[in-house]
Amino acid sequence: MSNDLKLRVLFGMVDNVTRPLRNILSANNQTAAGLKATRDRLKELDKTQRDVGEYRELRSSMAGTAGELHQARAKVASLAQAMGAAGVPTQAMARDFAAAKKAAADLTAQSRQQYAHLHQLRGKLAGAGIDTRNLVQHERELRQN
Repeated sequence: MSNDLKLRVLFGMVDNVTRPLRNILSANNQTAAGLKATRDRLKELDKTQRDVGEYRELRSSMAGTAGELHQARAKVASLAQAMGAAGVPTQAMARDFAAAKKAAADLTAQSRQQYAHLHQLRGKLAGAGIDTRNLVQHERELRQN
């Protein structure tokens, strides 16, 4: 046999043996890429789930802050009315009034921060395809049942 024919036969055998291995490696690479994509998607879903939980907690916290703010403003108004009725306010009245105004201002600032954070979360959830209006409606339905 000539060397040329021997080489062709040899390369043909090598090709026949290595082709299935190449196919296996190719399939393995595709599987690995699919698995990585699945892991990445799971990470995204986990983050979205945490954002939904944070959104719910923040809405609940905002309701509490709103109630506290309403009470603080009522106290400021009450103290202002008492100071006006007293004519010349005492130092204790002035101190109480200043403390009540500061508490109301602090609660107002906290409320604004919470609202800004809620707005941020709404944007994230909207980007993930979650409509927060439907989320709030769903929460109401769950509470009713």
